[in-house]
Amino acid sequence: RTQLKYNLGRNYLHWWNDRPLFADRSLRGNLYQNSRLKAESFLKEIEALKLYGMDGFSALTCNAEQTANYIKACNLADEKKVQDFLLMPEFYGGNLVKYYEPALERTIVSDHVFRVNHRAIIGSYAATSWPPVKWGAFLAKMREKYSENFLFVADIRKGAPVSKFQESKVTVDEIRDDQQRIRDYLDICDGVMFGGTKHLRFYDSDNSYGDPVNADYLKNYLVPVMRSVLAENEYKGKLFGLSVALGYVNPFSGSVKRQSGTRALRETMEIAADASPDFIECTEWNEYTENSGFQPSLAKSFAIQRILRYYCRKMRNLPPIPNPNDNPAIPNLIYSCRRTAMLGEKIGIELLNVPDTLHDELYSIELKFK
Repeated sequence: RTQLKYNLGRNYLHWWNDRPLFADRSLRGNLYQNSRLKAESFLKEIEALKLYGMDGFSALTCNAEQTANYIKACNLADEKKVQDFLLMPEFYGGNLVKYYEPALERTIVSDHVFRVNHRAIIGSYAATSWPPVKWGAFLAKMREKYSENFLFVADIRKGAPVSKFQESKVTVDEIRDDQQRIRDYLDICDGVMFGGTKHLRFYDSDNSYGDPVNADYLKNYLVPVMRSVLAENEYKGKLFGLSVALGYVNPFSGSVKRQSGTRALRETMEIAADASPDFIECTEWNEYTENSGFQPSLAKSFAIQRILRYYCRKMRNLPPIPNPNDNPAIPNLIYSCRRTAMLGEKIGIELLNVPDTLHDELYSIELKFK
């Protein structure tokens, strides 16, 4: 998922924790249209995305600005005949229908949207903000107007309490309730997804920096419950989507799910890949307010790109390869550590080797503190 309002002309200096590696003020354009999609910037971001091995961007279309930017992105991709790139709009619910229909109308005729069996895929963000009956009424109206040209996937955000899962006290009735909730949405929609991985927290978490993403809850509760319903005869063939997260560090809200070096990314990516969904959404490409972005940045450089490229190629049964202009003789190592720490605080350091060939080698590493 990308925030189309954020462009490479906005470098966020002194705003947030990080900023784009390829910030370029020449791409800024009209100062008073700072949140509009900028064509040259967007095309540069598409080329960066391709280095990851990913297929495209999803984008929220839940207000006038988001919908206008999404339509412009479709227009630009179609006009420029961009190769190997797809878009997917996302709906939310709420009193926002007036923004969804223009996005849907543009989507179903675009050459650059994610499709399954020739039908455009519409994703969502916390679709449980609307009950199934409201989605049913909206989708029926859209299908009457636009035929069966699209498939809608509902983002299910509700589940058994994390506290009970952690204490191994989830009851059979609670599992059945979650399964029935998923069925209720599948009876109306064309699939389900879970897009909230970066918000998964542990019970009794105080949102301090020490709290990691709760990957265990994703792996051992949410995914099995969703897959159990999708395996039922009446729902076979329905779509399934999952999300991947770096972490969530919002210095303004105080809400934190630590990145744990690159472990949160690797754990959630492996959980998603092992579940064999129809699509995986990385949340988000350029969300610097939450320090959860996958885009090349000043602090992370190409570290996230190297990791995701490795996994994307692995899922496609392709061998690992180095980045363009890399020297394969130099180990592909990523060093992760917090930039600041309090006096007496324990410092966590991660040194990760990302395979970029099929050849195994032993490396000796010496770490010096100065």
